Amino acid sequence: MPDERPEERIGRALASLDQAIAAAPERDGAAFSDALVQVSALRDEVAARDIAQRRQRLDGLNAILSMIMAGQFPLGTPPWDAIRQARGWLADIQAEQGQGSALDPLGPETPDPHLK
Repeated sequence: MPDERPEERIGRALASLDQAIAAAPERDGAAFSDALVQVSALRDEVAARDIAQRRQRLDGLNAILSMIMAGQFPLGTPPWDAIRQARGWLADIQAEQGQGSALDPLGPETPDPHLK
């Protein structure tokens, strides 16, 4: 959903990861897919901003995406501990967002109406 706020995307991704983790050791492909869509959209929004200032956040979102994909398309047993850790990182981003931190996924408001 293009008009979703970052915290809504994060909330949906966390709920999907919770669903995927709860299904372990079975793999819930739909839950992983939704988490992947939400974090990818968030990452794309961050990338649309000043990449030089957002590199660390982008690296973190890419790591989260990698763990979601490792659960979605495992080469063997999904790395559940790493997926739980990635879920924790995403929850940390959500907490920072709620505190109005400068470390939130998208940073300060932008005057560009296409990024709101």
